[in-house]
Amino acid sequence: MPENTGLHRILCRFGELTLKSRPVRREFSRRLMANIRDALRDIPKTKRIDLHQAYLSVEPGGGEIRERLARVFGLVSIAETVTYRHSNLPDIVRTGQDLFSELVAGRTFAVRCRRIGTHLFSSRDVERSLGAVLIRNATVDLTSPEITCRVEIRGDEINYWTDKLPGPGGLPLGTQGRAVCLISGGIDSPVAAWYAMKRGLRPDFLFCNLGGPYQRYGPLKTSKHLADNWCYGHHPAFYEADFTEILAAFNALDRRYWNILLKRFFYRAADMLARRTGAEAIVTGESLGQVSSQTLSNLKVISRAAETLVIRPLIALDKTQITSLARNIGTYEISAHVPEFCNVAVRKPRTRCTFESVEIQERRLPEKLLDPVMENLRRVDMRSMAHPTEPADTAIRSVPANATAVWIATPDDPQPPPGGADMVLDVSEIRTRLKQFHGPVVLDCRNGHLSRDAAAYLREEGVEAYHLGK
Repeated sequence: MPENTGLHRILCRFGELTLKSRPVRREFSRRLMANIRDALRDIPKTKRIDLHQAYLSVEPGGGEIRERLARVFGLVSIAETVTYRHSNLPDIVRTGQDLFSELVAGRTFAVRCRRIGTHLFSSRDVERSLGAVLIRNATVDLTSPEITCRVEIRGDEINYWTDKLPGPGGLPLGTQGRAVCLISGGIDSPVAAWYAMKRGLRPDFLFCNLGGPYQRYGPLKTSKHLADNWCYGHHPAFYEADFTEILAAFNALDRRYWNILLKRFFYRAADMLARRTGAEAIVTGESLGQVSSQTLSNLKVISRAAETLVIRPLIALDKTQITSLARNIGTYEISAHVPEFCNVAVRKPRTRCTFESVEIQERRLPEKLLDPVMENLRRVDMRSMAHPTEPADTAIRSVPANATAVWIATPDDPQPPPGGADMVLDVSEIRTRLKQFHGPVVLDCRNGHLSRDAAAYLREEGVEAYHLGK
């Protein structure tokens, strides 16, 4: 590189990767490099990636490259730098003055220097000398400066920069095996999946659908966001299990146990999928005590439904912490717009179940209830899939004279169905009674979410279906 010619590049620092033994560090570094190449694959610039002992460099620099690298697990910071080669303090200070003078003019600043190698000057010498020339147009503030001028010296290689992006840290994706992540439309499960990915696990997403297209849309969209923005180096799959028949079978059981029983079936489905895909863990978004199914005694009962290791990254976090994390990783805005479907909402769920009491309920269910569900799993490759679109709205304001008016009842609804309904069905009966629907069907329910979802499902099945707009 010619003398005094600056090279624009990005320096990425490792975190705990540097603490690993040499063979493990070598293996993890190879995975990290592959993940970075995947992250930058569609950016149309020539990219050179050089691996060093405690950091790597990417050429050229650029905001798009830097933003992408800030979502690669295993990196703790990303700084866009200008690199020069100097061997003496006056040249280092002169170049720093050229680079930083305009940036700090009229503002508060500090100079921070870090050196690796042997030099005739100290890091403090660099900070004092460069600060002395910059202070002519600025004010020093070593506590909370507006601009921090950073100088890193490695032999005769001098790197200058002012700001850096935090990376996600953790371990490179793919270094710790594979996991099945139970995903829902809520805020918690995408954050749990992200945490598992941060620790190096390759995710596949499993959604157990209790209804139709609208209930699928939220989980599919959050999974797509995680796949496109955080899964560099891996192509996760999204699996959808149709749980409507299982939910219909629950009508014969004590409704106070529904949430626990449903969670156990979720775990069983994830357990079967894990064996099929070679995954070694199940990841869930449960937080201790957050809802009735997440009390300690109920989690103990639920866990016994799966042989595969269950990981709960959010177990000790509260809702405020989880929501903050969801905002940071970009899933909150998606999850916040997913309506609360009330397929299994009950007024007095059991909060402290025993295994024996749950077993009594499960013995009343048909044998091998889950087998046909797992045989008919829907699978989508998340990275190659187009962005999901919301199902078309089929709302109408009134019921046509030639239409069948269907009221969808929910568990433990204290209010009777309104008058005027030709048919009252439990949500689980929509599919089993499908053949009875001839001509237009208009569905309605207490909050409008289930009827909208059921109408979208019937539309997929070729029925002229609408939901009554509120």
